[in-house]
Order: sequence, then structure tokens, then C-alpha cells
Amino acid sequence: MIWLISNGSDSTGFYFYSSLIQVKAAIFSIYGVFIIFKIQICNQNIETCKNLIVASSVDSIIHMVTAFDQKTIEAKEKWISENPTNRRIHLYQKWLGNEKFINGITTGFTKPMFLLVVGMVIDAVALLLQQFINKILWIEIILYGVILFLFIWSLILVYHSIKDIVLTK
Repeated sequence: MIWLISNGSDSTGFYFYSSLIQVKAAIFSIYGVFIIFKIQICNQNIETCKNLIVASSVDSIIHMVTAFDQKTIEAKEKWISENPTNRRIHLYQKWLGNEKFINGITTGFTKPMFLLVVGMVIDAVALLLQQFINKILWIEIILYGVILFLFIWSLILVYHSIKDIVLTK
């Protein structure tokens, strides 16, 4: 590897860093769109549950739906456990399940996105300083190693996050 780095042309680093930035930006975009679509699907499921609860009631329970909507997840769990005989309880449970799923998605995607952004920033700085980095071989080798490590780590996190999202539900 040292031979490849030391015998590469002056433009090798430019190609390396710019292509990594493009790949990370593409992964960032595709992963972000996937997350947004999953959250939208869950929000549609929640709205469907709300509409079914209101539509299936004889009396007007819009105030109950609004009150349930404003509760925290813990308060919703408590309400569901206290009202097991409610004939629409399965809709409330599905609603709560979708909210928990959204919370899981929003907490699970931050680490891979953060690593991708950090990697893109490091790549951009390395791209700007390529003339200097190219002259000192050990800096170039360490930088390549760190960048590749961050890239592989972020890919693994993205994979596990997507796998968890797809397999949950």
C-alpha cells in the first residue's frame, strides 16, 4: 500500500477524496430519504388510527383523541393499560406502536448521519490541503486509514440501522 501511495500521481489524492465525498453524500441522501419515508408511513398510520377511532364511535370523542395525542408515550402506555376494555384499544395500541417506532428511528439514525458528515468534512479539508498532504507520506497514510475506517464504520451503522428499521414492524 505504501508503494501505491508513494508512486501515485499528484492527482490521486484529489480523485480519492472527491470520490469519497460524492459517495458519502449519496449514501447520506439515500439513507435520509429512506428515514423520511418510514416516518411518513408511520405518521399516516397514526392518522388512520385517529380517523378510525373517531369514525367508529357513536358519540363525539374528538376531545379524547386530542387528549391522547397530547400525552407523552409513557402517559399513553398508562392510559392503554388502565382502559383495557375500551373497544378501540387496538387502534390506540397501534397508534402508540407507530409513535414508539418513530422515536426509535429518530434516535437510531443520528450516529450514522453524524459519522457521514464528519467523514465528508475531513475529506473536504484533505481535498483542500492535498498539495501539502501529498508531500508528507506518513500524514497521507494515516489520513487514508482514518478516512477509510470512518467510512466503513458509518456503512456498518447505516446497514444495521436500515436492517433494524426494516425488520421492526
